[in-house]
Amino acid sequence: MPDDADTETLMGVLTRDAHVGSRKNSSTEPCKAARLKMSRRTRVASRLILLLGMIIGLVSAGPATAQPDTSAVITGEVVDAQTGSPLPLANVIVDGRSLGTTTDQNGRFRLGDVPPGRQTLRASYVGFETERREVTVRAGSTFNVRIALVPVDMEVEGVTVTGRRVEEQALGTETMTPQEVQNLPTILEPDLFRSLQLLPGVKAASDFSSGLYIRGGSPDQTLIRLDQATIYNPTHVFGFFSTFNPDAIGDVVLYKGGYPARYGGRLGAVVDIQNRRGADHTIEGGVSLGLLASRAYGTGPYEVGGRAGTWMAAARRSTIEPLLSGLQAADVGDIPEGFYFWDVNAATQLNVTDRDRLSVSLYAGRDQLDFPFLSDVVFDISYGNRAGTVSWQRVIGDNLTTQVSLAGSHYFADPKADIANTQFVRDNDVFDVAADAQSTLSAGSHTLEGGVRAGRFVSRLRNFFNGDRNYSPSFRTVYGSAYLQDTYRATDDWTVTGGVRASYFGEGTNLRVAPRLTLEHRLTDRVRLQAGYGRYYQYLTAASTELFSAFDFWLTTDDQVPPAFGDQFVAGVKTQPRENLRVDVELYYRTLRDLFEFDRLYTDYTGLDYPEVFRFGDGYAAGAEFMVRRREGTVNGFISYALSRTRREFDRFENGQVFAPKYDRLHDLTAVLRYDFAEDWRATAVFTYATGQAYTEPSGYYKLVDDPTLSRPRDVLQSDYNASRLPAYHRLDVGVRRKGDFFGIGTYEARMQLVNAYGRRNIWFVIFEPTQGNTIERNVVPQIPVPLPNLSLTVNF
Repeated sequence: MPDDADTETLMGVLTRDAHVGSRKNSSTEPCKAARLKMSRRTRVASRLILLLGMIIGLVSAGPATAQPDTSAVITGEVVDAQTGSPLPLANVIVDGRSLGTTTDQNGRFRLGDVPPGRQTLRASYVGFETERREVTVRAGSTFNVRIALVPVDMEVEGVTVTGRRVEEQALGTETMTPQEVQNLPTILEPDLFRSLQLLPGVKAASDFSSGLYIRGGSPDQTLIRLDQATIYNPTHVFGFFSTFNPDAIGDVVLYKGGYPARYGGRLGAVVDIQNRRGADHTIEGGVSLGLLASRAYGTGPYEVGGRAGTWMAAARRSTIEPLLSGLQAADVGDIPEGFYFWDVNAATQLNVTDRDRLSVSLYAGRDQLDFPFLSDVVFDISYGNRAGTVSWQRVIGDNLTTQVSLAGSHYFADPKADIANTQFVRDNDVFDVAADAQSTLSAGSHTLEGGVRAGRFVSRLRNFFNGDRNYSPSFRTVYGSAYLQDTYRATDDWTVTGGVRASYFGEGTNLRVAPRLTLEHRLTDRVRLQAGYGRYYQYLTAASTELFSAFDFWLTTDDQVPPAFGDQFVAGVKTQPRENLRVDVELYYRTLRDLFEFDRLYTDYTGLDYPEVFRFGDGYAAGAEFMVRRREGTVNGFISYALSRTRREFDRFENGQVFAPKYDRLHDLTAVLRYDFAEDWRATAVFTYATGQAYTEPSGYYKLVDDPTLSRPRDVLQSDYNASRLPAYHRLDVGVRRKGDFFGIGTYEARMQLVNAYGRRNIWFVIFEPTQGNTIERNVVPQIPVPLPNLSLTVNF
């Protein structure tokens, strides 16, 4: 039986979220200062844009390399040979010459200044066999080619998690394929976000969280896109896994920082996920059985009016119910009475004409939990996501591609709690519907990209205690953005990418302009130097309870709450000492200004003006990332290391002192190795090491006896916030996979994995409780404390 203090503590977590005060247009000192600084920032941004234009103008004014009378142009697209899906950011290079480019988001490319005669094109993409194509071009002509890349047999390709060939890998960018996600040791279920957490610069909060902490930023500072739709709470099992079914996703691009002008609205990073495209030759499918969930998918071609199309459908559902029933029968305490989750994906693409393509994709998912917690606390939690995108792509001529899209998403959460006969109910909805148009034009040594996006954002939060509705903030606003970007190949060795993005957000009538600039120099055929700068704005912030992700909600800027912004500076060296070996180094520094976070120090928000529910502050993050990668061979994989530091300071928190957030870690080391020790057999190992998280260690405590918000005296712990460190985190996961023929109708993959192989008891958090003897009792809550086995079987046909 918990005592009254336990109940009050749990109630406090919920009530602090429910009493957000009225949104009056009154001023506060921090907001006045923010507005006074804005005009100066606008002038600085204008000067940066002017400088950007001067740089591009000076470079462009140099001697032109294009010679239309004596050179040719090669255009085309790079696609997946099995599915026909376009491959964005694939490399296309003219062998023996310093000519190369990457494909756009639609898999299209353009190579200018190609000498006439016979040339060999080399196209490559991670997870696919490199294709060489001989073409003969004439001076003054344009040659169009379609290159289909064949996915490599995973027996050969290995478990490389990131990257394209060094010749064209973009600054701060990583890619990942579904095969890579499914071939890493996992906790019960293959997961995209947990695979991304292995990359340098990407951190995890714990073994139980799939949240992405990228280069010193919190998860709400990362934009998550699924086929143009923004996803606001991409989790299953209350944060344990991400929303995305590995059978349903196509290519994934992660921009860790310095991301291009076509993205915006977040301070830190972007995860751009494309739904898998259906196979365009034969019907394919598969079934996977696992301890936590089982999956099934199918893809194939179809024809409408003589025009070819493809379809894809995938479904996943939890299968953990029998285990929960067994634990309940064994009278194991604190076991959910009911739990399940499911999700479905569907996508189709139709070639309406030879130059027009219609694409439609849909997603739906839901989690449900009935959980008795302690003796007098019961949670009934339901939440999920819906998303859909309709897009039309048209190719105009040989050098212009356009795409218009309509995308929408809906996040909903309906948690209920009964705590000591006190009922709490929350009804939370987030809607985001947007239309956008994008174009890419290749003209000589320039590749111009531009686009506009306009949408409506609605956040509706309603809270009830014992049937009485408390004040609940809601937002309905329009937003929009426009961008223009030019990638200019000044010479064979120099490339300049400059862009500018303007954004508008209706809450607070905020209009901001942000410049972007990237420089790349090919020092030799095997060494590239890169540098970039960008300014970024964010109009939203997530209030996280850190209890269940279903309790999280979103707040926006206001007339008195300016948007957060930051500058990012990135530099990198990409090298390829050998054909099968890559060594990459990246350095970054980013500022975080005008951060606005939900202030959890209040126990009652009733009557507060809207700006007063926030704490305002600044911060920074800096780091160096190293990766050594071997792509092929009997033993391959990568080793990465990140050295980083991030700090925050808020005006109404810890007297404005600078502190380390919990996800600040000085050292992060990851090793992913794969060994093909026999035909059809593979062993995989993943080792991670990280500096212990920052936490608060109390040095003493006292009793507050006159607190009017509580019915009994409060125990107050004295400490410096996050001044201590947990012990270092380290874990080894191992796995074995066997491939073979499945009764002549398909192939199978059987996996046996062991997570936390040597049983490291990494600490999740520490609870400090005063005792009757006026001492402080320290209770450690571990993460995965023992080796955790996992078995799965996949059959593909």
